[in-house]
Amino acid sequence: MGGWSRRTKRSLAVVLAAVVMLVACGWVVPAVHAAGGDKTAPAVSYVALGDSIATGKVTYWSSITSYVTSFHRYLQACYGRKTTVTLANLARDGDTSSELRARVEGDEAVRTALQGADIITICIGGNNLMQAARVPGFTVIDWDAAEAGTQAFEADWGPLMTSVNGMKKPGARVIVMNLYNPYNLQPSLAYSSDRGLHERVQPYVQRINSVIQAGAGVYGYRLADVNTAFSSFQPSSMGAVTFFYPDPLTYLLRNPHPNANGQAVIADLHRQVFKAFQDGQR
Repeated sequence: MGGWSRRTKRSLAVVLAAVVMLVACGWVVPAVHAAGGDKTAPAVSYVALGDSIATGKVTYWSSITSYVTSFHRYLQACYGRKTTVTLANLARDGDTSSELRARVEGDEAVRTALQGADIITICIGGNNLMQAARVPGFTVIDWDAAEAGTQAFEADWGPLMTSVNGMKKPGARVIVMNLYNPYNLQPSLAYSSDRGLHERVQPYVQRINSVIQAGAGVYGYRLADVNTAFSSFQPSSMGAVTFFYPDPLTYLLRNPHPNANGQAVIADLHRQVFKAFQDGQR
């Protein structure tokens, strides 16, 4: 080994680094034969459906890097340079479950993308509840609207996932994230008007998450359990993963969307689930 050239050693290092990345991703990319007999990895299509969490939108005038972008980069690293992992981020700011269902059932561009997708992620349901909260502040909630939004999700989810499953090709992997409750269980004095809102909101969050959880066994997708991950920041640190607890001087700008750290947590959950998909196929 001591007699190998520097070029040979560098080449081996590159190969070893690639193998380490593939092992870290939980799998090895199968090669296919292209025209002319050359071996090349297949092209891969990633389609993201959802709302502003998936687009990275925070306010009308600001946005951050979403978990979709980070997960796409991860997929590209896993598949390697010889494979192009395309991304169609079809999420739309403000969409509810009913609006996503309508697009999946009636938008030809969305349907075509789903039919060609190898990987699909779905993030929906937050707006079913957020539309019940008065802005700014999110401290006044129309409980009738929260109930209506929850019932709408419960009615939409089965038909939505039936449509997705009817279009996706065999072997396509689907990852669905669930909802989190942005209210601190023990808010600070500056946010004392939040007191009790976590408990009031939680039954609606749980109902939606129960539908998502139950659907995993029916429709074959896997769950990115954002609810559990974000709950670890309770009872008083939801500001670490969301924009919901800024400095009190900027109270009017508070926002339940995930911040950069929250988006990173969501992206990591998707990486873990994707690896589990691959491990399960071995």
